[in-house]
Amino acid sequence: MRIGAVIQARTGSTRLPGKILEPIAGFPLLGWVVERLKLAKSLDQVVVATSLADADDAVEAMGKALGFAVFRGSEEDVLGRFSGAVESFKFDHVLRVCGDSPFVDAGLVDALVSAYLAADVDYASNIGQRSYPRGLDAEIFSAESLRRVASLAQAPYERAHVTPFYYQNSEQFRLLNLPGPADYSQHRWCVDEPSDLAFVRALAKRLGGRRDFVWTQALAAVEADDELAAMNAAVEQKKLVLG
Repeated sequence: MRIGAVIQARTGSTRLPGKILEPIAGFPLLGWVVERLKLAKSLDQVVVATSLADADDAVEAMGKALGFAVFRGSEEDVLGRFSGAVESFKFDHVLRVCGDSPFVDAGLVDALVSAYLAADVDYASNIGQRSYPRGLDAEIFSAESLRRVASLAQAPYERAHVTPFYYQNSEQFRLLNLPGPADYSQHRWCVDEPSDLAFVRALAKRLGGRRDFVWTQALAAVEADDELAAMNAAVEQKKLVLG
């Protein structure tokens, strides 16, 4: 049984182009995502799924430089690109993470994978009812169920976001949500806007530039500093467009 992580990442962000290449404590944002996922004991491999656009040659070059696998596919059909990566690397189960989440937590990933396997479900996440800081998002599902989704999902937003078909058609799948110990969903640790980038850089510096801290250490640093917490508090999350 192979369990892999596939990170969606491309340079063509509409709000902050090239954000995944930006340095955080001297290391590229996407590199943070990969390195922190590699700390998870439950994953056999970490893969980045990027597009065939010329601008994303930089992602492939980063993979060669830092030693991670890269799969390239459609820029617009993200579901097709994602499922192509899963098939190419022969994963039986796949963890989905976005490339703009530099503080994704290995411990939370391992807990999610364990709960998913124990419950014998098609799909599990820690975002069904948000309680963790945004940017610790993780979803896991079977390759078998992903094949069904890829064949059935037709709406543009379903192809652009990979997993909406699961939770918007819950009668067809066995779903599991893994909530956090309390509601910390007001915190924002992903990168969409310049203020998000400034925040994660400041938090990384506060934590000494280490890439092996656990999420509760980051939370303690944020809760101890009102100015740090306010840096990106005004950013609004981009809405999922439902067709």
